[in-house]
Amino acid sequence: MAERQSGMKFFGVSEELNDWTEVVVFSFCADRAGSHQLMEYRGNSYAPWAKTMDKILAEEEVHQAIGNQQFERICQTPEGRARAQRYLENILPVVVKRAFGRINVEANRYCIEHGLKTRRADEVQSSYFAEVRALLDQCGLQFPDLEKASVQTG
Repeated sequence: MAERQSGMKFFGVSEELNDWTEVVVFSFCADRAGSHQLMEYRGNSYAPWAKTMDKILAEEEVHQAIGNQQFERICQTPEGRARAQRYLENILPVVVKRAFGRINVEANRYCIEHGLKTRRADEVQSSYFAEVRALLDQCGLQFPDLEKASVQTG
């Protein structure tokens, strides 16, 4: 565990975030992606894991609510929207690539067959995109071009 890289480095943020807007946009993207992945394990066939997911997801819901509030606050001004959009263009493609990875793999099939999760990774990714798009529309931002991360946008 001591050798694991930090979450920020995993998501392609190798340096400290420079300002509050970057922190909020990073959290908006990465925390939400993690929550979408974790939601798949709620109620899974391995009861101890399923029980743990309920507690973790309850905490994640609070994080997302705070993140949404801060994101909306930043986007209330033209300057804030421009800064958020600029950082979103850089971080969202990387978060999507790292959080969802290869969406058609054997491990995914195994988890569904054995009741560990309920949806394929591409379905989870699609629900993430729908949620992010709706929130970006609400805040007056554009969904970034994900081609630079070579991800499927479903």
